[in-house]
Order: sequence, then structure tokens, then C-alpha cells
Amino acid sequence: MYKKKFPIILLFTSILLLLITLVWFLFFYQPDVNDTEEGSQLPGFFDSKEDVSYLAIGNSLTIHPVMENIWWGEWGMAATSKEKDYVHLVDAYLDETYDVSTTAYNFADWETSESNRSDMFSELDQYLSPDLDLITIQLGENITTGLDTLNEDYTELVQYIKDECPNAQIMILDEFCWPKPEIQAAQKQAADTFSLTYIDLSEIRTDEYRAGLGTNVMGEDNEWHTITEATVAEHPNDDGMRYIANRIIANLSQL
Repeated sequence: MYKKKFPIILLFTSILLLLITLVWFLFFYQPDVNDTEEGSQLPGFFDSKEDVSYLAIGNSLTIHPVMENIWWGEWGMAATSKEKDYVHLVDAYLDETYDVSTTAYNFADWETSESNRSDMFSELDQYLSPDLDLITIQLGENITTGLDTLNEDYTELVQYIKDECPNAQIMILDEFCWPKPEIQAAQKQAADTFSLTYIDLSEIRTDEYRAGLGTNVMGEDNEWHTITEATVAEHPNDDGMRYIANRIIANLSQL
């Protein structure tokens, strides 16, 4: 009799274990986002939110106004259309899941300030808010003076932003156009000090990812224009912009 009953007992035991496993998975299991490989997408990184706010602080690579015969659209310089700069690519990615509010601000005044760079912080006040979820800081290419205070300058800038935006994930972007070791070192130090993500762009600082002279751009006037200014040509092309956007997306954290 024992031999005949054993398969029945085994069957009920297996079903019971299956039910226990199912209940645990449904009600207690929580995936560890730290186990996700860098470069993969993190589904639901703003899990508890429906609205997501993104602020991109930068220079001409982030956004530049129209300049007659030099630049033809108010977006990241050298992208062939608005939708192809890194800010709009990140926005489009987030917009697949969330109601996204994105602002890009040209803060080159901070880079070129001939006095204390912290004097420029008030320019940011209208854009900073505790409601911000994501902030990218792309600054450095226009810095030619005040190199001896860069560590302090970047640290003060990040601290100011963090104080006003305590809930935001902040990323610092490497230089692309005209990198200087002193600037990159200051950027990395600020990122390390505040445990921020640093987006290294060394892999794309090649002609393959630069716009170059002769690139055609669709302007805000819906007309094609050709890049003839050398400084504009040094900016990332569409592939470079896509790379930057992908690096930002790959490093989004779950909030």
C-alpha cells in the first residue's frame, strides 16, 4: 500500500511547493535594479510616477538660438533636426511611458564668466524645482579662463542644483568638442563628491561622430542649410547625439 500512496503524496507536495513559490513571486519578490547590466533599459525607472520632468543644462551642444548664416534651429547644435539632438532623443524615450516635461537651458554664461561663476546661479532659479526627476549638466567646452577654480566651481554648481532639486537624478556629461584635462578632472571630482553618474564621451571624440563642414541641416524655417562654420562643425553629428542620449538612458535609475 505504501508504494501505491507515494506518487499521490509526491504530487500533492509538488503542487503545494508550486503554490508557495507563486505566492512568494507575486507578493514578495522585488528585482534588484543593481543587478541590471549597464546599457540595458530599466523598465519603470520612475515606477511611482506618471509625470516626469527633465532639465538639460548645457551650452550650444544642448541648445543654441538661431544665428544668421551660422545656425538655424533652437536645439542642440549640429543635429540635422530638432528631433535628433540628445535632449529630444531622451525626451522621446521617456515619452513612451510617461507624460514628460523637458526643458533645455543654455548656461554658457557660467562657462564664460570672468568673475565668480557662482554669481551666475540665479539664472537657473526659474528652472530648478523639487519636482524635477532628471537633470543633465553638459558644460565645459567654452571655459578658457578661471581654470584654477574649476574644482570649486563645479562642486558649488552641483551643490546649488542639489539643494534646489533634492529629488532629481543628476548626471554630468563629459566634454566633446574641445576637451581639456583640467575641466574633465573637475567634472569627475564633482561627480565623485556627490556620487553622480559621469557620462564619458571619449569613445566618440572622433571625426566619425563630428558633424563636419558641409553637413546639411533642416532649419526651423523648413529649409535646408549647410554648415560652413568650423566651430559648428566640431559639434556631434546625429550619431554622436544618439550615443549621448543612449548613455543617459542606460544610466537612468529607479526612483
